[in-house]
Amino acid sequence: MVVRDPVRFPSGATKCQMRIIGKTEVDGPNGVAALAWRDGRIVLRNIYRHATRSWELEAVRGRREIGEAPRQAARKELKQELGYPVRRLDLLGEICPDSAILSSKLQIFWAELGNGPRRDDPEPTEAFGPVELLSPQDLASRVRDGGIRDAPTLSAFVLAQLHGKLR
Repeated sequence: MVVRDPVRFPSGATKCQMRIIGKTEVDGPNGVAALAWRDGRIVLRNIYRHATRSWELEAVRGRREIGEAPRQAARKELKQELGYPVRRLDLLGEICPDSAILSSKLQIFWAELGNGPRRDDPEPTEAFGPVELLSPQDLASRVRDGGIRDAPTLSAFVLAQLHGKLR
């Protein structure tokens, strides 16, 4: 839902401000993101994003449906985008991906992936590119060089470091 709110600022000035409210906010966070770990490497996916008109290397993320638990949503997105079984899922924190216009919140998870054949399951309206496995140092380098730039992935990286998941 897109809302235009009249706002009066502390200075007395007024202005209409836009905000986007997700339909799943009624019972929890709008979505989830998960930084996946397998065999000592971080697992990211190249995904075509229409908004930026470019391929983005990202952590797994997706919308949470009404009534769906965030952990359940994270497991579903990991299977859909990466296709590996999930061995362990730890909550790292919650973020507001764009507090200037979005009212949404995302819960960020650390996912330890299991062994087995990789079988992803993209929706017909998603464009998946290759999966990349990066060392923590390679991930830091990609962030520094601007090759990784979306807020959920950057936040997941920082939260994983703060929780001692990356060494």
